[in-house]
Amino acid sequence: MNDSNGPKGRKGKLLEEIQYTKQATDRYRAKGQEIVEQGQIMKDLAESAEAYVASLPDDTYVLPERWDQGIAAWNAAKSRLDTANEILMTAGNVYFTTAATGVTTSWLMSSMTLEKPLPLDVQPIAEKAVAKFNKAAERANWGEEAEKELFRMGFDNAPVGQNSAALLLRQARDPFLRPSADETAPAAVLIPLRESINRVLADLLRRRPNQEPAKGADDKVMSIGSQVARSGIQQGDLVRLATDARDLINALSASKQGEMTREDVRLLFMRGASFLVAFLRALDESKLKT
Repeated sequence: MNDSNGPKGRKGKLLEEIQYTKQATDRYRAKGQEIVEQGQIMKDLAESAEAYVASLPDDTYVLPERWDQGIAAWNAAKSRLDTANEILMTAGNVYFTTAATGVTTSWLMSSMTLEKPLPLDVQPIAEKAVAKFNKAAERANWGEEAEKELFRMGFDNAPVGQNSAALLLRQARDPFLRPSADETAPAAVLIPLRESINRVLADLLRRRPNQEPAKGADDKVMSIGSQVARSGIQQGDLVRLATDARDLINALSASKQGEMTREDVRLLFMRGASFLVAFLRALDESKLKT
């Protein structure tokens, strides 16, 4: 299992991607208050991810495909931050958002399952890094931001007898707005979250300028994005969003079959909300049919 994937190994490659991203965020935080906010979140995500990965002794603690997933996610973040420096402020904010949501959606710390226990001396370092990463991701307040995007795109409306995507997201978010609740039934959060995402995709498919076959969540995202993406959004960004959509819907469907802690539910909700933010901010609503 100790597939080094070259002289640096997967750990070295992943650290390289994370460290570049951490350095890049300093250059962009001067672009304005909103950009500063996104930049700080991205830097916190990078620093905590760097500490976590650095604490792992070698490649054998994680399956090769998990290393590769992390490398791909952080490489995409690096590319988005580079692009943000070259385009206008408005589009730049989209890239900051998708950089942060990309690593949150694709690589939440809880998803990087270790293949064996960490040495005792590095466990506290890894746990501290995980806590910092998740705190930074939570500070981004993806649930509230996703609601704003749904309202901006008109997803607060629905046919008579149906719940709107915005209302479904609020139903999923409500349990976390009640801090006194000790337990959160996974179905109370994850079912309306999945329905909200599916409602968004279905409506956007209907409002595409050109109709074409699209079956799975990834095909739907690619079809929508290829027709109505903002100027500056690249093919690689759409591919990443499509992959995130497919994996997210699969995770939401699989979650019904097992027990989940409140923290697991919260992280999956965060993952879904961050996907909605990244996807909707990548779209130009003026290109949609009314």
